[in-house]
Amino acid sequence: MKLEFTNWNIKILAKKTPLWLKLLNGINLIPILVWPIIFLFSFFLLDNPNIIIALGSVILINSYPFVLIGSLTLSFKLYEKNKIILSIIVPLSITFILIRILMNFFNISI
Repeated sequence: MKLEFTNWNIKILAKKTPLWLKLLNGINLIPILVWPIIFLFSFFLLDNPNIIIALGSVILINSYPFVLIGSLTLSFKLYEKNKIILSIIVPLSITFILIRILMNFFNISI
């Protein structure tokens, strides 16, 4: 059995991808560095007597890196289609919405 990966292209590291797009998406992925800490502390939410809400909260909080990685791939795909504005707005808006949801969940105000 032979595996062929001819259709898979690494578009993030391509030379035609501009530096500003790589930097924007790199900054967008910085919250993933905090993910191990959030992952460990999110299990304290399971002390809630309502286990369904607690389990749902743990799953939603721990799945935020997937949202960030999804916005990264969406940004590069939109840039390929010559939609520069959307490739900037989409990852920033997703990151902002995710931060606001987490701030509201933990009752943090600015």
